[in-house]
Amino acid sequence: MKTHPGGDLPLLNFAGQDVTYAYIALHPPAAWNHLDKFFNGYYLKDYTVSDVSKDCRKLYSEFKKMGLFEKKGHGVLISLIFIAMLFVVCVYGVLYSESFLVHLVCSGLMGFLWIQSGWLGHDSGHYQIMINWKFNRYAQILTSRS
Repeated sequence: MKTHPGGDLPLLNFAGQDVTYAYIALHPPAAWNHLDKFFNGYYLKDYTVSDVSKDCRKLYSEFKKMGLFEKKGHGVLISLIFIAMLFVVCVYGVLYSESFLVHLVCSGLMGFLWIQSGWLGHDSGHYQIMINWKFNRYAQILTSRS
């Protein structure tokens, strides 16, 4: 447990549970090479995969075949463009309108923009969401709150 990059808490919290999806979501493909020494599949008794898990595994398999997990950055780029467009609309609405309703709508849109930006910053802190780590870092700095 001392060599786990995420610390020992995730390992202790999920001990004895099926962590297939957590492992897939939080580890790069290269990490699969380290699994053999931790194999404990023989200790699971009377384990059956639920229908929900079967459906989820099937969906994951289809997404993987489609290459959706390999293409990074496109969705983030679209989100950044959307955020920039919302920002321009909000600034325009505040500067060029004296209507209380327009200002109210722009403040709501700015809040929505702030939340979306925060999720991009969050995801870029946990995962590589862009094509390479440099773009990922740029997205993280661009969407940070500090």
